Amino acid sequence: MKKTHLGCISAALLIASPLASAHVGVHGLHNSFMEGFVHPFFGLDHLVMLLAMGFVARQANSVKKGYVLMVSVLGFMFAGVLLGELSGAITGMETLILGSVFVVAATMWKMRNKETNVVNTVLLSLSVTLVLFHGWAHGAELGGAVLMEFAPGMLLASTIIVSLGYQLARFIPSRFMAPVVAASGACIALLG
Repeated sequence: MKKTHLGCISAALLIASPLASAHVGVHGLHNSFMEGFVHPFFGLDHLVMLLAMGFVARQANSVKKGYVLMVSVLGFMFAGVLLGELSGAITGMETLILGSVFVVAATMWKMRNKETNVVNTVLLSLSVTLVLFHGWAHGAELGGAVLMEFAPGMLLASTIIVSLGYQLARFIPSRFMAPVVAASGACIALLG
């Protein structure tokens, strides 16, 4: 498949995805495994962040490190769900979620040469940690049995999206995708 076709497909997916409307303050939107499964595909913040983290995992110095990074992303998402359930919403949640998209774009851009330095390590650690807030928002707004149904669906879809990003990174260089991720963050900020 030509790079231009892949770029067009990627852009179409990002444009077609509606904005995430399922974060703190919006109630009654989540009550099943299926809604949890669908949300990461149709929530632009989740879709962009998870695809980008798959790209970042592909940039790791080894396959094993890439897989560890993907598992860490999913672990932080799950930890965020638990923290949200236990502590509720925090001030600035949406800002942290939006900021995470720009941080992961910077991480993709800096790691494109596979250098290991302090800046790359800090950006990578920050990117993974900020995934926490993507889960936290849902844990804060959902409770009990509803969360027990929603969270597994969300985590399964997140696994699929991170893996898809990891595979797409074989065909689309991160030097092209990093600006797309940053532009997606700008769209989320303007429209959200």
